[in-house]
Amino acid sequence: MVTSLFDRLRDLARATGDRVGVFYIDLDQFKAINDTLGHQHGDMILKEVARRLLAVSTVDDAALRIGGDEFLFLAHEAAGRVRLEEQAHSLQLRLSVPVSASDRHLKVTPSIGLACYPEHGDDAEALMRFADWAMYEAKSRSRDRCHVFDAQLRERMEREVRLVADLKEAGAREQFDVHFQARHSVRLGRTVSVEALARWHHPALGMVPAGEFIPLCERAGLVNMLGHFVLRRAMQQSCAWRQLGIDVTIAVNVSLNQLVDARFASDVRQLFHVTGCDPHRIELEITESLLADDNPVVHDNLRQLRELGVRIAIDDFGTGYSNMSRLSVTDIDCIKIDRSLIVDLPRNAAIVETIIALCRVIKATIVAEGVETTTVADWLDQHGCDQMQGYYFGHPVAAAVMQEELLAQYAAEAEIIRATGTHALP
Repeated sequence: MVTSLFDRLRDLARATGDRVGVFYIDLDQFKAINDTLGHQHGDMILKEVARRLLAVSTVDDAALRIGGDEFLFLAHEAAGRVRLEEQAHSLQLRLSVPVSASDRHLKVTPSIGLACYPEHGDDAEALMRFADWAMYEAKSRSRDRCHVFDAQLRERMEREVRLVADLKEAGAREQFDVHFQARHSVRLGRTVSVEALARWHHPALGMVPAGEFIPLCERAGLVNMLGHFVLRRAMQQSCAWRQLGIDVTIAVNVSLNQLVDARFASDVRQLFHVTGCDPHRIELEITESLLADDNPVVHDNLRQLRELGVRIAIDDFGTGYSNMSRLSVTDIDCIKIDRSLIVDLPRNAAIVETIIALCRVIKATIVAEGVETTTVADWLDQHGCDQMQGYYFGHPVAAAVMQEELLAQYAAEAEIIRATGTHALP
């Protein structure tokens, strides 16, 4: 149906030298309305959006819902592409008007992507795909906005399509690796923990940044596979290091997709059994939004993991919406203050001091992420931070490099003990 509608408009535009705009519209935070107020209110929003789209349609336009909270608007425009871009902003304003329902005023903003015939192509399927990409770009830029497809976006999205296809083969081809970044204890003056970080060595592109391929894994449904790989490798590395006398905790990030799987805790238990790793040497990092989530599967998984002896850490703390009552009753071992708060010290002093005080109350280890300068490290030391992590103490490195650094650290401590006859550290 979409193809036939587009072909009609394209043929009309081709005959007159005009343009056709393909607007891909997605409603921001629509799921929240369905979840909190019910599908009846959600359906009313969808009907109102459809009504408003039809109200601005001319005889040469087409508006249709393509599924869920996504709409497609096809517009014939004689005035050119600039007018289509203006129309996109007009649609944004029109669809953002609140809707009254049951004594409530509901406002759902749209993210809109625009692709144009003939600039971006003349095929309905391709232009829909381009408009869809532009819509996701609008969402990634804080939503409630419009974005026009361009050559730069095409290049990036085609790269993503290629990377997703390659990701599906990367595990089988042993292209993934795990690097480790040190976590420094202020009191002991040495590395007491390391964080396991996924790395992807692409055969043609080289090292693909984690900030690029991990979100792709999440969108492609591959994050559980990647998380399992990193966790298994961390356990194997922990066992190997213990045999060498290296005693550090290894922290591993856990995603929402993993924690909402009812089998996650049992899978982790099986990994401990297979690898022989001590559960007390593994720390799982979750985001504070997961802690605030009332999903019973998430909290049952966390409970089972704590019973195994696994440490639980809250990562990127201070940037989300924490449920303080949940935090006070959940057995949390560690809170990692988000780097965005740390890099701006001492400007963010009051916020960081408050978080440190909270950690003291719940008896959680305090870790500062993103420590990059002496000034920040000294401030954190003076204000009671337990551990620090960041480029000031070391970049993520391969397991062999981290092993050499840890062994050298232990050798230096042993030499001080031998020379002084006392323990090198408190």
